[in-house]
Amino acid sequence: MCILYRFAVGCTALQIRPQQYRFQPPALLSCICSASLLLSPSAMSGAKDLLEFIDWSCLECLNEQHAHPATNVLKQGYREDDGLFLESDTDEQLLLNIHFNQKVRIHSITIKGPEEEGPKLVKLYTNRMSLGFSDADSMPCAQQLDLTPKDLAGEPVSLKLTKFNSVTILSILIDSNQSDADTTKVFKISFAGQAGDTFNVAEIKKQEEQG
Repeated sequence: MCILYRFAVGCTALQIRPQQYRFQPPALLSCICSASLLLSPSAMSGAKDLLEFIDWSCLECLNEQHAHPATNVLKQGYREDDGLFLESDTDEQLLLNIHFNQKVRIHSITIKGPEEEGPKLVKLYTNRMSLGFSDADSMPCAQQLDLTPKDLAGEPVSLKLTKFNSVTILSILIDSNQSDADTTKVFKISFAGQAGDTFNVAEIKKQEEQG
């Protein structure tokens, strides 16, 4: 017999088969509250492109070439054209500070790039005002990504739900590329998620205690 457990994450209803994942209900709820929980974009109904919530007036990208700026990989129409790309300048590192005009939940990030010069080690930071390279080196990131050539083909990468629950600023440090090339190139960066209400971790914990 297949048993489905149904519960709410924010405005989203999820169904989980405990038999498939060998979870009992209390353990399942504990897992949901864990900062290490990952959910695929398809698991979160209502997730959409967060492009419209980017505040372009506050966009900042450190160590970009002026001829190949960050807007090439973020803006609609530009990011679909691999001939328009973001490229680093003096070395392989890039640091993007992306502001949103309201709080967003980010479920996944898509980073597309070439197989050799495309990003490899990427660190994500949340709600850090004007993050610089030295700042990023001295503080822990919300999540670290080790991208593969498959990821760079345009595959969404799921993020830790509770780490990206209430984001107004997302900083993306691209620390290295796939082949240790002198510069790093990026074709596209996009985010899937939701704006508005945040994921209520306290409510989930309360449901666990009552259960």
